Amino acid sequence: MMKSWLQQSTVRASLLVVGLCGAFWSTGASAQQLYNQAEVCAEPVAKQDKFKHLRALSLELRGYPPTPEEYAQLRELEDVPEEWVDQWLSSEDFAGRTVRWHKGLLWNNITRENIINPNMSLGRSSNIYWRTGTIATRLRGRNIPCLNEPATFDDSGAPVMKQQADGTQREGYVEVTPYWDTSTTVRVCALDAQDRLISEGGTACGTRTTILDFSCGCGPNLRWCATGETRRAILESMEQQTDRLIAKMVTEKQSYMELFTSQDLDFNGPLTHYWRYQTQVPSTVYNNPNPVEVEQLPEVEFSNQESWHTVHQGPHYAGILTSPSFLLRFQTDRARATQFYTKFLCQPFQPPPNGISTKEEAALESPDLQERDGCKYCHALLEPAASFWGRWVERSAGYLDQDNYPAYNSSCEECAKTGKQCSDSCRRYYQLDTSHDSMTPFAGYLSSYLWRDVKHMDYIEQGPALLARTGMTDGRLPGCIAQQSAEYYFGRALTEQETQELVPELALIFTRSNYSYHELIKAIVSSPLYRSVR
Repeated sequence: MMKSWLQQSTVRASLLVVGLCGAFWSTGASAQQLYNQAEVCAEPVAKQDKFKHLRALSLELRGYPPTPEEYAQLRELEDVPEEWVDQWLSSEDFAGRTVRWHKGLLWNNITRENIINPNMSLGRSSNIYWRTGTIATRLRGRNIPCLNEPATFDDSGAPVMKQQADGTQREGYVEVTPYWDTSTTVRVCALDAQDRLISEGGTACGTRTTILDFSCGCGPNLRWCATGETRRAILESMEQQTDRLIAKMVTEKQSYMELFTSQDLDFNGPLTHYWRYQTQVPSTVYNNPNPVEVEQLPEVEFSNQESWHTVHQGPHYAGILTSPSFLLRFQTDRARATQFYTKFLCQPFQPPPNGISTKEEAALESPDLQERDGCKYCHALLEPAASFWGRWVERSAGYLDQDNYPAYNSSCEECAKTGKQCSDSCRRYYQLDTSHDSMTPFAGYLSSYLWRDVKHMDYIEQGPALLARTGMTDGRLPGCIAQQSAEYYFGRALTEQETQELVPELALIFTRSNYSYHELIKAIVSSPLYRSVR
C-alpha cells in the first residue's frame, strides 16, 4: 500500500489543534456570545479525511477542484499521493497561483501612471488622430483637431493652414501607417503626422526639448506619440514583465533568490517600442537615463504583445526590485525600502505603542532625519536601507550608471557653491543645496549620498540585490516568506506559539533546499496543522 507522504512531514504534530477557534473558546466567553459558534467556526479536527484533503490541496495549488477521475483514483489509495502534489507544484496552475499571491505583496498594477507627455498623446475625433492639449492650441489657435479633409501642401512641403471663421487656422489630414498596427492606415492631422527626425532648429525630434516644436510631429509611423490603448498596453506589459519573473522562478524551479538577483528581463512588442522611442517624451515620471540597452532589444512589432524575448540586462539589475513596475509603483527610495522591509523581511516601519516624543525645535536642529528627534526612531534604519536604490532615479525607472553619472561631479559642486549655471544633469541628480552646514560636505555628490555614512555609501553602488542577499543570510527573508506563505495556506494568522515553533522549521527547510519555493509550500501543505485547518 502506498505510504502517505503526510507521514513524512518534518513539522511538529504538537501544533495540530492550535487555531483561531481554540483561542476563542479559551477567552471564557458567555453562552450568549457563543450561541452561533457552530455556524461561525467549526471545532478543530485531528485531520481531514482524504477526500477533503484532496479538495483543499487542489484548490490551493491549482485553483480548481479535483476531477471525478481523481476522486475515483483516491478511493483505491490510502491518502493523496505525494507525486500528485509534486506534479501540481510543478504546474502552470501553481505558477499562476504564486504570481497572484506575489501581486498582493508587490502591488504592481501601474496602469494609472502617466508615462507619455500629454502633448504627445493622440486623441481621436471624427476618426482622425491628433495631438491634444497645449501643442494643439499653439498649432491651430485652440485645442481642436484639423479639418476633416485631405491636407494640401505648399511648394516647401508644409501643410497649408486654412483660416477659419472662429479665428483658428487648421490643416487637413494625411494617411499614416501607425506603429501599433502596420497592416492598416489611419487618418492623422498633417502637422501631428510630421516624420522629420531633426527639427528646423537642428534639435532631435521626439525628445523633451522638442515636444512643443512646430516643426516636429509624432515621427515615422507616429513612433513618439501614444494613444490611450498603446499607453495601457505598455503599462500592462510592465506588470506582466514582473509576473513573468515570478512565474519563471516556479516553472523552472529556480531559487527564490532569483526574484531579487536576476539580471534577465522579458520584453514584448509594447515594451520594446517604449524603451526604444518614447522614454524621451516623459510626463510625470522620467524613465531615463534609459536602464535598458536599446541595442539589445529584440526586433518585434508593437502589436506582438504575446511574443516575449529574454534580454540580459547587466549587474545593476536586481530582479523584481528593479523592475519598472516596482520602481514606478514605489517612486521614492524610502518607499522602495519600506515595501521590501514590510513585505519580504516582515519588519514594517512603525512607531512604538506609546508613540514618539518630539520637540518643537527638532526640525531646526537638523534636516537629517537620521538625527532629528522623533524621526530617527525609523529613519536611522530607513535612510541607509533607501540607499540601495540610490542609483535608480526617483519618480522614474531610470538608472544612473557610474560611467556617465559618477558618485562625485566637481562641476556640480562648483555650480552649487559659486552660483554658476548648473547643467540639467546637476540639477536633477546631484546635491546642490548647501543651506545647512551638514549638507556642505555632500555638494557635488549624487543626491542619494546626502548624509550617508561611509559604510552605507557602498549600498548605493551595490544596489538592492545586496539587501536581499543580506536578508537571506541573516534569516529574516526566509523566515518572513515562510510565515506569510503559511498564513496564506492556513487562511489565518499564526498564533504566537506557531510563529515560534513552526516558522523556524519551515524557514530551515526553505534554506536547506537552496530557497526552493516548491519545497517550502510542500512542507506547509504536508504539515499536520494544514491537515487540521477547516
